[in-house]
Amino acid sequence: MMPLTDKNGDVKAICGAMPFIRNTDINNEEPVSEDNDPLIAGVERLYQQLYATMQNYKEVHHLPDSIAQIVTGHCYMVGTELSELSERRILGGNQHALPAYIFNEEIDYVALGHLHKAQKVSSNKNISIHYSGSPIPLSFTERNYQHQIKQINISGSEQTNKKKIATEKINIPRAVAIKSIPNRGYASLKTIEQLIKEQHFETRENRERFDEPMLEVRVELDKPEPSLRQKIETMLEDKAVRLLKLSVNYPGKGEALAEKQQTRLEELHPEAVFQQCYRRTFDQQASDNILALFHQLLESVEENK
Repeated sequence: MMPLTDKNGDVKAICGAMPFIRNTDINNEEPVSEDNDPLIAGVERLYQQLYATMQNYKEVHHLPDSIAQIVTGHCYMVGTELSELSERRILGGNQHALPAYIFNEEIDYVALGHLHKAQKVSSNKNISIHYSGSPIPLSFTERNYQHQIKQINISGSEQTNKKKIATEKINIPRAVAIKSIPNRGYASLKTIEQLIKEQHFETRENRERFDEPMLEVRVELDKPEPSLRQKIETMLEDKAVRLLKLSVNYPGKGEALAEKQQTRLEELHPEAVFQQCYRRTFDQQASDNILALFHQLLESVEENK
């Protein structure tokens, strides 16, 4: 818990800062009803304890009830939108989203972190719960998203103890462009080459390195391509751009072998296992050349046992 002061040193708000909560931080020994999730109940108890600490600070320092009360959290809430590929659920084996009722209804503003997209969390209580979002892109999936920060204005009256909360978004200009080729989905190498030619990238000698756009190339392949990165870099060699990510999609379904396997793996010959793995990825049998390389690798492994 910490006081927030103005330029004159006067306390204008108190902030209860909740750190990242791990499962081991939660006391699950206290009984909960059958309808309650013990992990969520444990998090709610932690926020109740934090709120009690804030009230004790107000009393000890004789602060008025009209003073703003803010809490923070690093968590994933019910009804929020994740940024694809760059976030994960973070409580209880990636299964738990927290409900808004864990926060005391006397709290004026809840400032949350973890999710990259700025958004308001819906609540049936009179609480403002917001993610300000990340100020910069953390994944190529965020390339078309306008990143921002939030300015929070809280005004109160000592006579009525009522507070007015206004949020203002401040857009963050993007210092370096991020691009994906193609912009959606995947494309063949031939199409990728044409799309790169159509891009209006400046030539490398005319730009500083730090100012070059960051690029993701998304390629559709029907068979392994060991020299793929070299081919892409050759297409980009005179372009003022940084190739940061090379994503590949194959025509196979890509499900785990165990999902389809009815025979125990140890009962299969290694070549049969390899063929099944190859087929689920590339939707075709491995060629004789690929099989020859596999047998070389297998012999090498067996000799080193």
